[in-house]
Amino acid sequence: MNSVLIWVRSYNYILNLRKTLDHNMYKRRQNDQRAQNRKNPKFTSPSKVSFILDMSPIKAALDQPTASSTSAVTDKIPLYSSDGLRKTMHGNIFQLRLLMLFLDRAHRVYDDFYLATEMNKAEKFDDVVLLFKKKGSGQWFWRFLQAKHTSNMDKNKITESELLKSDEKKPMALVKYLKSLIYIKSCGTFKDSCLDTFVLCVNHNVDNDAKTHLTECNEPDPILDFKQHRCRKYSLNPISKMSSVYRNRHKNCKETFREELLNVYRTVYPKEPDPCPDDVDDFFAKFRLIPQYPNKDNLVKFINKEMGEQMELLNAELATSSFQDKVLEYMAEFGEETGGRYMVVKDARKFKDKLKCNINTLMMAGLSKARPETLRNYKISFRTIPQEWFSFSTSSTLDVLLIITESVLLTAIKVAQFLKSDDENIKTKYGPQDSYIFLTLDMCLIENIKELACSSFDSDTTHNLFVLEGLTDDLSVQDNDLCNRLENTLDYFNSPQSVTKQLIIIAKYETDSPKTDRFQKIQDTVGFKELNDQSQESLLTRKIEYQNEILALHLLLNARAAQQIFDLCTIERLLLGEDIVVEAVRTSPYDGYDKDNYINRTLSHQIVNREMLKEEPPEKSTKVLIIGTDSDIPEFANKRDNIVIVPGYKHMQHELDKHKNSANIIVLVHKNDELLWVDFKGDPTAIYKYLKEFDVELTLDEIKEDEIASIKTNKKKINILVDNPGTGKSCLLVSLAGNLKAKDRLLWVVKVNLNDHAFDPKSPLSKDIKYKSLKDVDFEKGETNKAVKFLMEMVFPEAEKRDKSGFQRDFFINSLCYEDDKCLYPQVAILFDGFDEISPIYREQTLRLLRALNTSRAACVWVTSRLQEKHILEKELGSVAYHLNPFTKEQQKQYMKKVWKSKQAVLSDFNTILSKVEGIQRRLISAMRSDFTNVPLQLKMLVDVVVEENNRLPEDFGLYDLYRNFTESKFKVYYEEKRAVGATVAGTDVIDRDIQIMTTKHGNIALALFFPELFDDELQNEIENDFSALIRIGLLIPGGQLVRFVHMSFAEYFLAIHIAEKVGKDNIQDKIIRILCDNNFKVTRKFLNKIPNFINWMTTNSKDIINALVENFQDMATFINMLIEDELINFMDILNEPILANIANQNL
Repeated sequence: MNSVLIWVRSYNYILNLRKTLDHNMYKRRQNDQRAQNRKNPKFTSPSKVSFILDMSPIKAALDQPTASSTSAVTDKIPLYSSDGLRKTMHGNIFQLRLLMLFLDRAHRVYDDFYLATEMNKAEKFDDVVLLFKKKGSGQWFWRFLQAKHTSNMDKNKITESELLKSDEKKPMALVKYLKSLIYIKSCGTFKDSCLDTFVLCVNHNVDNDAKTHLTECNEPDPILDFKQHRCRKYSLNPISKMSSVYRNRHKNCKETFREELLNVYRTVYPKEPDPCPDDVDDFFAKFRLIPQYPNKDNLVKFINKEMGEQMELLNAELATSSFQDKVLEYMAEFGEETGGRYMVVKDARKFKDKLKCNINTLMMAGLSKARPETLRNYKISFRTIPQEWFSFSTSSTLDVLLIITESVLLTAIKVAQFLKSDDENIKTKYGPQDSYIFLTLDMCLIENIKELACSSFDSDTTHNLFVLEGLTDDLSVQDNDLCNRLENTLDYFNSPQSVTKQLIIIAKYETDSPKTDRFQKIQDTVGFKELNDQSQESLLTRKIEYQNEILALHLLLNARAAQQIFDLCTIERLLLGEDIVVEAVRTSPYDGYDKDNYINRTLSHQIVNREMLKEEPPEKSTKVLIIGTDSDIPEFANKRDNIVIVPGYKHMQHELDKHKNSANIIVLVHKNDELLWVDFKGDPTAIYKYLKEFDVELTLDEIKEDEIASIKTNKKKINILVDNPGTGKSCLLVSLAGNLKAKDRLLWVVKVNLNDHAFDPKSPLSKDIKYKSLKDVDFEKGETNKAVKFLMEMVFPEAEKRDKSGFQRDFFINSLCYEDDKCLYPQVAILFDGFDEISPIYREQTLRLLRALNTSRAACVWVTSRLQEKHILEKELGSVAYHLNPFTKEQQKQYMKKVWKSKQAVLSDFNTILSKVEGIQRRLISAMRSDFTNVPLQLKMLVDVVVEENNRLPEDFGLYDLYRNFTESKFKVYYEEKRAVGATVAGTDVIDRDIQIMTTKHGNIALALFFPELFDDELQNEIENDFSALIRIGLLIPGGQLVRFVHMSFAEYFLAIHIAEKVGKDNIQDKIIRILCDNNFKVTRKFLNKIPNFINWMTTNSKDIINALVENFQDMATFINMLIEDELINFMDILNEPILANIANQNL
């Protein structure tokens, strides 16, 4: 009792130590330290410790350091002797926390209650006294509890002898608790009352001998039980084995525990009468021993968890600590008055309400701190803060500041910067964490947070500013309750002469003005330019996905460039860490590129016949510059005024400047005893008749992919690649795109399949095509900006849907069009594939696009085409075309081996296939006078056919046979997979019939491809109905107007098949004449030259054909030359005589 009074009177001291007491690790570390000191003493005794005066007073040293220590100073803090309150405080804390537990649970469990502590009339059960009324019951009950706590549970066990001690000063002596029960029953305060239980609550262990006198109870206890910790509760057993003391003296004798306890009672209280039987019965019935109860540290953990559940907090230490403060304040009242005051329901409710209020204030401070801290963590700041904001903060007449902005996030960052500014008034007013509320509208619309924010804004001591971020509409429309509560707070606290509460609203759009005349609205300007230099640099360190690689922005552009292309959405996405993507190079199955099978290629310049140098140029102002030496071309050195020998490339620019007034300049280079055409200025027409026909035997020039795939070594801006079908132009372009990126990861590479853009956007058939149509080209050569914008829409057809910020589009346009040389942008490489495929219909539009791009800042532009478009491209774009070098013998072998392996065939069988292919190759060379196995596509098809036919190919196998066998094998594979009729004769007939039907469908698609006017609704429906089958066969892929061929040569083959099949029909006649005349149908003519029924038709109708041809070819000699160049032997045999007769008639 005295110790409790001392402790209560020392309340201020306890408050100062509260943090230490609440810290569970403090005692544990202290006990550990004491144990360690006992094992390894650092000091022989306290008298041996001396303090070094020239050091901190907590640094101590030994008078005589040990031999193992060379330092006189130790890092350990010395101990000192201690007694009194420090030794008993753990028990007082245990009692305090039990009182907290009773107060909290009684408030939740019972209808009404009175709670007391240190109640004199409760005698030895005075630690906690509870008078309570159970729910639904009108009867009151008393409950008494005595608490005992030990710091050493193992040492201070409850033993049999402890229970039967004849010294009432012993904590576990039952005799004194019996006497207290007798007194309580006779006391007027409790007389005739319902006495519930008398509890001895301890954290001690119980030994087995003591348990012989105890009986475990399973009755629930709504106050003391924990779900996480099973509390064993015991009552006294009146009949038990006698104590070991008596047992040793009387081995065969038994005596009840009741008698033993009464004997002890008589010994301790000899002057007192014996307890009456009813009192003893009540003691054995109502006394409860609860051993091994959670100690003071564990008990507060359980209380903390329950407080967290009530307050909806994950960590409720603050709530528990505040609750403990209130209970301490209650206990301190005892020292000021003669008696104690009961704690009742309203006290518990008051404690809880105050606790919630304090927690709400702290939570609001935390929430308010969270948002500005999040905004400041973006690490950006603005150059200036609007002066109107500072004026508003000191205004005595303004309640509301409405900030209209195009970026709520950036303005919110600026407001957070404003609240942390160095202005003394702002620091004083908004320095404390609970001085303002800063929340997003989304957070405020959450009911619990709205309640928390509004109640905090109502505080008369804190939160005088409310910053509401993200208003997108009229506040009253968003939430009437929020609006009304904020306005009510402003009206309550503010007067016409002074302002206590203020509201800042950050809105993206114009909103209705709040219902107050004390209102100011301003427009805020935010953007990349408004950021300070350090913030701009910080933003450029953010990373984006740049063509499949993660790169920091500062590698791609500088701050000056960012000012031009960073819109607010881009800045926000960078700050929020959202993905910003610059798309990778687009490829498609149409390219025919297979990385595993690809063989690196070489290019060559065109070879010029030396005869050119012997003739006078048609234009006297034409100059021929030859890079070489006099010894390279001795016959022409210094003999012609129009021929200039340039000793090397380094002198070329000087000569070009020297002859800049010449109308035409032809640049040649001498290499391997040949003249190569490498450049020109003006009109190149004069050189065309001197160009040697491209042949593998004349491939003396080899430009490796590695050389042209670097914009540092290949300085040509416009690069034209022309060659025959199937030579691998598209594959090279895909490979080149990858090599360009490999050489320079900052290079922006884009690839355009021109065929994707060859359609009429107004046609109903084009409604689902997402690409930009070449038909929409409406600009001329000098309109670079329009051309770049058009190209952007070609390259990124759906960019706007994927990239709301517009960053990729603006980035691309500025990279090609920027005018400020102080801006840093990535260089751009543009690759166009298939110029011949969109000619002649979209030839002019595409040339206009290419001419305009030639004046852009593109690092290089590549265009591929077949040979028939070569002269047009060279003249219009001012660049000499490259040829693709055919496969060498070794490359053929490597390529075939890769194709062979891709079929998962046995590599040991490869030599057999190789010898078969080489045999066919020799026959084809002999028959066609060309080595078509140098062409990758045809070589792959040949390997496929050889494998499919199991080496059984006819001796006269040719180009037409190759395409026929290859396409038929595709059909057969498809129908073998789909066949349901079995391997019967009838089944085979069905397959043959279906193959013929599918061949016709492919022919219809090919005809419409070359003659778009024939693409009608009927054909569209046919394609849509058979779309899946057409794609699965493998010769068509999605694209264009529904489908396209995987390679143009297949379209030309099926066109020839279709023309031959429909040759007798009237609507085909004009198409046949066009095919025979137009240079765009060169490959189709080759196929028709081998189809027997077409040859038969030509033989029968040769005169009519000649008459029709005369209308198209006034000079029949030109037509004969075309037949010879194309090696159309059958056509020549049929038409030779009629043509000669026609020429003779014309001469007559």
